[in-house]
Amino acid sequence: MKILVTGENGFVATHIIQQLLAEGHTVVGTIRNRAKQPPIFDNVTYVVANLTSAEGWLDAMTDVVSPVHSAMKMPIIPN
Repeated sequence: MKILVTGENGFVATHIIQQLLAEGHTVVGTIRNRAKQPPIFDNVTYVVANLTSAEGWLDAMTDVVSPVHSAMKMPIIPN
């Protein structure tokens, strides 16, 4: 089964992806920026998509049976 996991390199998402891969699923992960967020898993397809934009989501959802939403927008708070 092809499953989309948002926020691919976040703490929660990495554990979800490990479990999905162990169960034999095909995983698509979203990242905001390839340069700043290098892929963690070799066997996951990565799509650049941001929660604040519609760009990338159509590609991310192609043939996906189920999304797992683990991303969230975090404000930057100055020290």
